[in-house]
Amino acid sequence: MPKTFYINKEKPMRHLLTTGRVYILRQRKIDEGIAQLKSKLPQYKNINKKIQVKFVEELWSPAELLTYVNQSGYHSIHQWIREEGTKRYLYKVTII
Repeated sequence: MPKTFYINKEKPMRHLLTTGRVYILRQRKIDEGIAQLKSKLPQYKNINKKIQVKFVEELWSPAELLTYVNQSGYHSIHQWIREEGTKRYLYKVTII
């Protein structure tokens, strides 16, 4: 049974489904690898996609997000932090 990876925010989910990849912040480190994409958002409850989850880096400053913000689904670092809070672990998620 594959792992499950949840994306419960509209902007990053839409970005992933549109471009095939997205950068996601997580509160703690998680396992890398192949996973089944899931969401608690009603419009994505029946989503059936396999994804690759890859750890990118542990962040110490919001400025470090500058390289990734254009692939996050958010328009700015400020918006990303406002939506996601103080999560420090950055992952790249790719549809496979």
